Amino acid sequence: MTTDTPVTGRYRVVPQHPFGVHVIADGDADAWELPADEIHSLTVQHRVVVLRGFRRLEGEQFPRWAARLGQPLRWAFGEVNELRVDDTKKNYLYSDGDVPLHWDGAFAGAIPRYIVFQCRDAPPREAGGETTFVDTVGLLRATPPERVAEWRSTACTYTTEKVVHYGGSIVQTVLARHPISGEETIRFAEPVRDLNPVAVAVVGQAPAASDAFVAAMAHELAAPEHLLEHAWEPGDIVVADNHALLHGRRAFRGTEQRHLERVNILGPGSEDAAPAHERRHLLRDLLRIRRVEFILAEIPIIAIPLVVAGAEWNVLRTGAFWAVAALFFLLFNFGDMVNCLADRELDAVYKTHLASAVGRLGVASVTRQIVASALGALGLALALAVGLDRPLVVPLVIVGLALGAAYSLPPVRLKGRGLLQLGCLWAIIFVGPMVLVTQLVSDTPSLAVLVIAATYGATQMGVILVNTAEDFPEDEAAGIRTTIVALGPPGGMLLAVGLVAVGGAVLTAALATWGIDDGAPPVSVVALVPLLLASVAIARRIHRVARAIRGVDTGTAATEIRRVARFVPMAIAAVAWSTLAGALVMRALA
Repeated sequence: MTTDTPVTGRYRVVPQHPFGVHVIADGDADAWELPADEIHSLTVQHRVVVLRGFRRLEGEQFPRWAARLGQPLRWAFGEVNELRVDDTKKNYLYSDGDVPLHWDGAFAGAIPRYIVFQCRDAPPREAGGETTFVDTVGLLRATPPERVAEWRSTACTYTTEKVVHYGGSIVQTVLARHPISGEETIRFAEPVRDLNPVAVAVVGQAPAASDAFVAAMAHELAAPEHLLEHAWEPGDIVVADNHALLHGRRAFRGTEQRHLERVNILGPGSEDAAPAHERRHLLRDLLRIRRVEFILAEIPIIAIPLVVAGAEWNVLRTGAFWAVAALFFLLFNFGDMVNCLADRELDAVYKTHLASAVGRLGVASVTRQIVASALGALGLALALAVGLDRPLVVPLVIVGLALGAAYSLPPVRLKGRGLLQLGCLWAIIFVGPMVLVTQLVSDTPSLAVLVIAATYGATQMGVILVNTAEDFPEDEAAGIRTTIVALGPPGGMLLAVGLVAVGGAVLTAALATWGIDDGAPPVSVVALVPLLLASVAIARRIHRVARAIRGVDTGTAATEIRRVARFVPMAIAAVAWSTLAGALVMRALA
């Protein structure tokens, strides 16, 4: 330990070996008195800042204090993660064993800038439980250039099951740039072979070579000149630079253990002070809350009713068409943003990229975007109603906005009203928008359009039920009575099978009837075979899951459903594009 350095009359900064500092209070001091700018500065310089001798922050004081450093990352359980041994949580973080080196946020879709801890209880010094930190910037400076070059060209795949509040599979280069300082850092996590294992594999290497690289990295990271072992004392507050450091934990060597509170901080608290990487990612977050990944599946919702209603190709060159298309996507964006905002805490478990996007943008900003989308949709609806003499457009849009908000927001929250969730989604995603689009052609949708819209929506809702089912453990725990929670996973999956199978068959028959009535030869129904085959294949796949989860526990059922839910985007696209292709062929032959 080097010579103490005074900060003010009440605190001393004591540098630690091999890195880090202790800010020691002279007496019963208050951590709120420390300026946030000073903590930022110390953390940038020293990587780890330990506040010792300060009064403990009770209850909501701790996350509020941490929030002075930036936006806290919210999980389903809130902002504070209680780190203590808990045998009911099937994850190594809550065990009494070692926690291998890692960085926080690897599976969360957002890498926190800081990790902030507060120690409520600590074991004796000889009882283990020390938190380990590796200064990867310092380690890289001391590493031969040829080895650094090898690491720079290496990437690893990390895979773990979603058991607690994170999981999935990611690919990460071994070296990365610190988004604040620009320094090169190491992004590497050691394998976990305990509860909730994390598999690590080097991209493009055979298993033996991959294992050798992983073992060599673990050896490099254990170098004592770059490894800090922090022994906790009750009341310690620690701020650590999650970008520059890797961290882990030593195993407990006795029955006495520790209790830490942890908050992850995404970045500075004000937009003016937002780091460059957050500004660069603004567009990504804006797109995420609008769920742009569904655009390819949404395009057929516009095209199918136009084909069936008899629209000519030249409609694509009209301003009215593009106004309707803009209105269509504004309505979808409205519903998606409302859902992201309302479900941000639930999404922190399995859709962390959505929760993090809302957190970075801010609730006020997302709210303003929702209001702007609603006003834009209403303005376009009025213009179309007057320009096309289609008065039905305005009430359709008003009902769509009302249902889109009521689906996610209390007190109505239709997503928690059992089968009403199913009916609401069917109306606002499929039937309503398809009827709205036909206003380009006629003020009254034909019977064929209504039947095809209804059966197309029913078929797709069967697939979407699988997607909503993967969240049923969190929904059930949060008291949200979705369709799947109301029926139970096996019942919900059987309903999905029926919707896809029956809906697909009736949709095929409706398209065939429309096409032949419109003048297409009977042989043209061959164009509908891909739709029928897709419906059968999807129904069979869901039925296998329904049988597999009958009589099993909730955890096993959730795992099986999440396994099939990976194919939901492909299934939705298959139904959408096979329907559109079949309709186009029959229209061309009519």
